[in-house]
Amino acid sequence: MRVVRSALAGPHRWLHVVLSALMIFSTVVAVLAVLLMRTDTIRVSRVLTGSMKPLLPVGTVVVTRPVPSSQVTVGDVIMFMPPKEWAGPDAKPVIHRVAEITHTEDGATGIKTKGDNNTAVDPWTLNANGIQAYKLAWHSYLLGRLFDFAKGLWLPLLIASAGFWGLYRIVRWLWFPSGRRVPEGDEPRTTSPRGSDPPRRDPPCVAGPL
Repeated sequence: MRVVRSALAGPHRWLHVVLSALMIFSTVVAVLAVLLMRTDTIRVSRVLTGSMKPLLPVGTVVVTRPVPSSQVTVGDVIMFMPPKEWAGPDAKPVIHRVAEITHTEDGATGIKTKGDNNTAVDPWTLNANGIQAYKLAWHSYLLGRLFDFAKGLWLPLLIASAGFWGLYRIVRWLWFPSGRRVPEGDEPRTTSPRGSDPPRRDPPCVAGPL
């Protein structure tokens, strides 16, 4: 058996390397994000209302990380669950900016929050000892728009990606037979011009241990 290599193996090899690298990178990022969210290291959410415009328009993807309430300072943007008396049965996390931190005589610490687009502070005072705050670490409005554009298209996109990948593999096998093994007598034959010496084929250069 001999290995037949195509003259187009070089460009094709780079295309294969780039596509493989993109697939590996996407897989690693997805797995890492899932692990971080499973362990509550980060939280990924969408902004549903406009109280934090212009920093966080509706649809923005936000990434938050848990921080001790003692590390929360005025000006931080945090995500939290509002107090039960304000939450209602369909409570959702709120992401607002810390407007004020108060201290009572008995040593309790309160946190007042406010939306950047609101004219008044929120009606509640958070008990710093009774909440889990998640501090804003990263946000992207563009990523949110991309999610909106692709909403409802995940299954067709996955099917199309699988189809294109299969087509790519078929084209690679047919047009770029680099590395395909063929029987000993089926390798391509080359003819030399009349009167010239036949092409020389030296044995492969083999390396071994010292």
